Amino acid sequence: MGENAFAGAFESAYARFHVVLLEACEEGRDWPRRIVAGVRAGIAFAAADPEAVRTLTTDAMAQGAEGIDRYERLVAYLRGQLAPGRAHLPPDEQLPGVIEHALASGVLMLVAQRVDQGRTAELPALAPEVAQFLLTPYLGAVEARRVANEPDRS
Repeated sequence: MGENAFAGAFESAYARFHVVLLEACEEGRDWPRRIVAGVRAGIAFAAADPEAVRTLTTDAMAQGAEGIDRYERLVAYLRGQLAPGRAHLPPDEQLPGVIEHALASGVLMLVAQRVDQGRTAELPALAPEVAQFLLTPYLGAVEARRVANEPDRS
């Protein structure tokens, strides 16, 4: 795929993904539940549109510097959604500065791997574990598990 074709495909996939997350993470929910809603919606998006996920991840990484820049924009967006979790830390706790980047990148690669292996049917079942993984650094394991496994109220 040429750079112009890839750029258009990436921007289209990114815009669709962004809208899905914005709609899922509507105001009125607290931060942990917005994360859970975003994970559920993002994974549903991945299961329904694996080509978009491939464009946002695997294809982006294969495009060289410009593709990697686009992928890093996606990671930065997701980091921004996770960063407010730091407000949930006890005052004497600090997380490494790279935690949001590592969490966002890790989840993207986990989902991309399933998509690349043709295992998209497995994605919905991963949502509670992915949500717990993202919440644990901020809430602790017990609370993260409890929130991640609450029934979907949307």
